[in-house]
Amino acid sequence: MSHPAPPILVVEDDQDLREALSVSLKLASVDFMAFESAEQALPHVQAHEPQLLITDFRLPGMNGLELMRRAMAKSELLRVVVMTAYADTQLAIEALRGGARDFLVKPFQPRQLLGVIERNSGQAAPRAQGSAEPGGLVAQDPATQAVLARLQRVAHTNTTVLLTGESGVGKDVLAR
Repeated sequence: MSHPAPPILVVEDDQDLREALSVSLKLASVDFMAFESAEQALPHVQAHEPQLLITDFRLPGMNGLELMRRAMAKSELLRVVVMTAYADTQLAIEALRGGARDFLVKPFQPRQLLGVIERNSGQAAPRAQGSAEPGGLVAQDPATQAVLARLQRVAHTNTTVLLTGESGVGKDVLAR
């Protein structure tokens, strides 16, 4: 049996949602620790060296972005996902510029949460079959090829780009 992955830290101040997240993660056999505040979670970042921090943006006391900044300063390998009930583009940009790997807008389905965890857990996904573009991206349809062509033009500039789309479409792959 392989060594279990470091725990995932979940920070959510709403008790009902925190319990719902906990049930979803337990049913999926995900190793995690849940906290109701940033102040409670922060000491566990250094003590348990988690690979993923999933935090609500609006928290009592320290908000999720400040928690993200402080936690990432304590653990270089930590990946952060910010959750919010407010679909705010400026917040998303600030979170992504600050180092967040993903962004979840509430309400979301358990499968969306599990998808975000899978994408950000550091485990490599199986490689797709087919011919790959330079950089390891597979592009067969014209729409995807057009997106890759745009990314090639933007990649060599110092321009900020916001990638949007459904959960699981590969925004994180394109961003890399």
